[in-house]
Amino acid sequence: MGVAFGVEFTAHIMLAFMTSLGSNEERIKEAMKHMLPPTMNGACSTIVSVVPLLFGDFEYIRKYMFVPFVLLVLISLLNGSVLMPIVLRYAGPKSVAEQEGTPDAGTPDAGTPDAGVVPSNSLDAELAKTQANATV
Repeated sequence: MGVAFGVEFTAHIMLAFMTSLGSNEERIKEAMKHMLPPTMNGACSTIVSVVPLLFGDFEYIRKYMFVPFVLLVLISLLNGSVLMPIVLRYAGPKSVAEQEGTPDAGTPDAGTPDAGVVPSNSLDAELAKTQANATV
């Protein structure tokens, strides 16, 4: 379960970072802007879901299930929202578009319905590209 939370709270932010364009600092700001609220929502809802364990009759449940579970969620959240962005800012890889050699991969083609509309970020660009491919 620890591995699942560790991946859950980092995977979404990493995906947003890898698909954004710009410098590492710009990309991490964009990733955090789009993915931090859903990540925080997931952490809060996970903690709320185990709060009923506090009201059980067994001290064992509170001591060995609730406390480790909440600590696991909090440490995983801290890892994904604080530690990983710092590491990515200074040692992050190139974006997917740059690795493929197409730095303007986020702009729509002239034949698409949204030609000339420049998306605000690469996540919007990927959505526009997917929608354009679906209409073809």
